[in-house]
Amino acid sequence: MRGALSTGDAPKDNITKTKLEAKMVEAMQRRASEGSSMKSFNSIILKFPKIDESLRKCKAIFEQFEEMDWDINGMVNFKEFLFAFTCWVAIDDIEDDKEGKENV
Repeated sequence: MRGALSTGDAPKDNITKTKLEAKMVEAMQRRASEGSSMKSFNSIILKFPKIDESLRKCKAIFEQFEEMDWDINGMVNFKEFLFAFTCWVAIDDIEDDKEGKENV
């Protein structure tokens, strides 16, 4: 009798597996036809303007650091900082200040 019960269970298991496989294949085909569900990092960032702005500020800070680090050793000494700072404070700004004082 045990043999009869086990043979009766086997086809049912096969049907269940084939139904499951069919559902899995159907789901995979549906996903493939809809396109990728993965979004690009840029599309996610664009949904969060504050995060986008913060990342842009971080990038700007790293660019400024690289601009100051002349010897590319990963550290900015005082001379490097002073040179970069004088480059950032343009001569035009100093001349504008002098002209403003003369007109007063």
